[in-house]
Amino acid sequence: MIAIVGGGISGLSAAYELASRRVPFALFEASPRLGGLIRTEHVAGFTIEAGADSILAQKRAALDLCAQVGLQPRILQQKSPRGAFVLHRGRLHPLPSPSMFGIPATWSGLRRYSLLPPLARARIAIEPLIPGRRSAADESVAAFFTRRFGAATVDLLAQPLIGGIHAGSVHALSLRGLFPHLAEAERTNAKVLRWIQGTARVTSPHGAFRSLAAGMSEMVEAIRHRLPGEAVRLDSPISSISRRQGGWTLATPAGPFDCSAVIFACPAHQAAMLLGPVDPDAAALCAATRYVSTVSVALGWPRGSVGHPLAGSGFVVARATNDVRITAATWVTSKWEHRAPAEHVLLRAYLGGAHDRSAVDEDDDTLIGTAVRELSAILRIRDTPVLARVARWPRAGAQHEIGHAERVAALEGRLTALPGLHVTGSGFRSIGIPDCVADGRAVARQAAER
Repeated sequence: MIAIVGGGISGLSAAYELASRRVPFALFEASPRLGGLIRTEHVAGFTIEAGADSILAQKRAALDLCAQVGLQPRILQQKSPRGAFVLHRGRLHPLPSPSMFGIPATWSGLRRYSLLPPLARARIAIEPLIPGRRSAADESVAAFFTRRFGAATVDLLAQPLIGGIHAGSVHALSLRGLFPHLAEAERTNAKVLRWIQGTARVTSPHGAFRSLAAGMSEMVEAIRHRLPGEAVRLDSPISSISRRQGGWTLATPAGPFDCSAVIFACPAHQAAMLLGPVDPDAAALCAATRYVSTVSVALGWPRGSVGHPLAGSGFVVARATNDVRITAATWVTSKWEHRAPAEHVLLRAYLGGAHDRSAVDEDDDTLIGTAVRELSAILRIRDTPVLARVARWPRAGAQHEIGHAERVAALEGRLTALPGLHVTGSGFRSIGIPDCVADGRAVARQAAER
């Protein structure tokens, strides 16, 4: 018997893999629902994602799992146009297409780039002349962008597009942990711009992301329907683990649970709490992964109330040059079909993260008021919204900061001395849903084969 601690997408993927192999397991989820950061609501004709709203198509693991659980006909492609914007000094500047991390993949895109001043564009153009870095040590995303593309790109591109998406600071986020391919591109040929130009041009005509017709919770429900009902235990927090002959014992609300292996598919700080009495060094490595809290505010308006054309997927905020609290906004109905009633739009604003730790503690009225006021000014919106929903995610955003890969490798070394203990999820080796799916299944295979 294998125990899975955590019912987010990593834990569900591990459970699906074990079920497919007919390996007995029990999945323990502390909350009354499965899905973790995937949660969809249907309210008054609106389909609202409280967390993740899509899957990166380039990484096949999540789409392959969707196909295996019968969701292939339910997969949505992005609507067109799919461009995105950066808010800089109160104005929305379009990102060039194609581009990667805001770096244009064509010389014409770089030449016409309104977001960057001429000297900053010239600095990007000469990137292939910059010598490669000799050191193999990890570095921050900000340090990499400064070296390769110039200091101006840190505040105008790296922080809004990378720091904003990961709700962290690019001065702390690890380049190797988040984008090992960028570090490898510099190491192998020291011409990152040319690598970006070659990679970004190979894009799908259907966009980079996919979603599901009734929302991302369809994925959670489809996986659960393929698991043995008695194997899923909700409202079942694990309070401790201990060694026993040939395996482990978990303290559950229903009493002790004996198993041969444990897959920690929970946040790293929860794994740290459980591992503390077993291996303090392993627990310390888990605890070193920092988490931030974020907030999502979903807002619906009649289409006629919004003056902006909303032609694209949304915008991110260059915090250094704007006096707003939101970090980004998604134009949901411009990205996906069937997300709002006819002649209505659905928008999502994001707050919190490493730069605004108090946002998650604000009351709903304050958060909604901030989002409405700031979006109204940026997108020329009049009238009050017909729908507003707040989703809070306390300590849910794992930060892969400098040295993260080395810490995970050290943790894996510690776990080799604890046979049967495994970790998976966004606090360890995974970034985004496809990685969580792939890693959860891989760890389940390891546990089953042991």
